[in-house]
Amino acid sequence: MVEAAPADLPGTIRGMAIPPHAATFDLCSAPMVIFWLSQDSKVTPPACLAAFTAAAIARTPPMQTGLYSWKLAKGRYIMPIVFAYTPMPGGSWADDFTIFFFAFIGLYAFAGGFQAFLENRLNPFLRILSLLLAFFLIAPVPSLIHAAAAVVFVALFVYNFRQPADSLKTALP
Repeated sequence: MVEAAPADLPGTIRGMAIPPHAATFDLCSAPMVIFWLSQDSKVTPPACLAAFTAAAIARTPPMQTGLYSWKLAKGRYIMPIVFAYTPMPGGSWADDFTIFFFAFIGLYAFAGGFQAFLENRLNPFLRILSLLLAFFLIAPVPSLIHAAAAVVFVALFVYNFRQPADSLKTALP
């Protein structure tokens, strides 16, 4: 369709349909997602060179350290999705900051739910709640849903923070 249009028209239509900064961001997002996901091999067994190096320094079992690093690095799969499916840059700094803010809280909620540990151990109900809130904080949903999920997560965080301290050794599976 673009080839059939007059020579001076495609640039004009393209400029009207897609702002230049949005087109630049869209062209950069695919290689960045691929690069981001390629970095997962540093912490995913059986290769996990970074985890094995850390295990040698800490004198811990290498494969167990690799498995813990794999669990901790699951946010590596979420951030490329956020990067690819959100309208960043949204045209204003306020929109960009809002996306970053809710993604940051959502990633923390996801890590807490995945590890069953925020500031203290999470019981199975709070773990599922944390994962559900993470979904609503990260997914491209209306701002009101983001705000409601953030309020509930802050309440969950405060509740968990005020629980009696659990040692980290007993919290890890």
